[in-house]
Amino acid sequence: MKKSRHVLFLICIIIFLISTAACSSDPVDNSTMNPSDTASTTETEESPTEDAESHEDSQNQSETFMQLEYVTFEEAVQLSNAAILGEYVEMVEYESYVEYKFRVLECLYGDVTEEEIYLYSELGTGTVSGIQYSYELGADVYTEGFDYILIMEKLESIMYDHDRYLLLTDLYLCEDEQEYLMYSQPIAIPDETSAKDYILSIRAAAQGIESEPASEDGTTTAAYENELDEMAGESQYIGIVEIIALENESTKNNGNAYRCLVESLIKGGSLNTYDDGTILISILKDTVEVGGRYIIGFSPVSGEDTLVCIQETKTSVYDVSDELISDITQLLTE
Repeated sequence: MKKSRHVLFLICIIIFLISTAACSSDPVDNSTMNPSDTASTTETEESPTEDAESHEDSQNQSETFMQLEYVTFEEAVQLSNAAILGEYVEMVEYESYVEYKFRVLECLYGDVTEEEIYLYSELGTGTVSGIQYSYELGADVYTEGFDYILIMEKLESIMYDHDRYLLLTDLYLCEDEQEYLMYSQPIAIPDETSAKDYILSIRAAAQGIESEPASEDGTTTAAYENELDEMAGESQYIGIVEIIALENESTKNNGNAYRCLVESLIKGGSLNTYDDGTILISILKDTVEVGGRYIIGFSPVSGEDTLVCIQETKTSVYDVSDELISDITQLLTE
């Protein structure tokens, strides 16, 4: 589910992209090493580098102002990709975000296989357009031991220690207190209908929003023979990359944003760059060194024209060697 796994990260880099909007981007053709000019399709949505402000500035701006579009309860259910009934365990606080830990009692829909999940929230203020409503992000609103229905977006990324879940909007659905609120207003649940049944009826009425179809063996991802095969199959670009500088050291995930120069591409066609020929790639921590040259499999975080990319798989970074280039080229031509 590539779209959801990049969602949160794109929110984090918006500030950086705005600050660099004055820099134009020129498409350059780096396909000199690409024998097949192959490009894999990557549906992305938000992604993996945090705003590339200096680390010092980010510490001074730990709170977030988030503008959200107004949606109805029915729309929120339809837009979500996971919902559970869960027992609240605790809130884990970090420098610039919190995670609410829930014990999964029942999965209403979506791919939720964990016994415990972590509901992610930035710190700051959320505002909802059109209704002049705002609320506190990361507030201590849940009661330990109480059961809640969570309507969520599942966020998957190699940069996370565990999958994160994000509420679709300001929803508070407490089963123990029979209190179901959205934007601090009661949700109109039909008489003699439980909240769970009402939610499931909304899902049943909506068409074409369920999770990606599974393969014959029940899985939703392609099977690969080895890590190199996985990188070749999942990455939109594979190239020889020089690490120019550490742009931003993340405090919210396991990836750092590096300014990189793509010397040549083994997979992928033209690549948009900044005026100096560089792009930003989010790479797992302790994987590369500034000044080093690596073969990296990466993909854009939001559309073809983005200047920000993410390391595609956990093993998408290799030392440069002619033998490895030959192996990747062979995989791409099979």
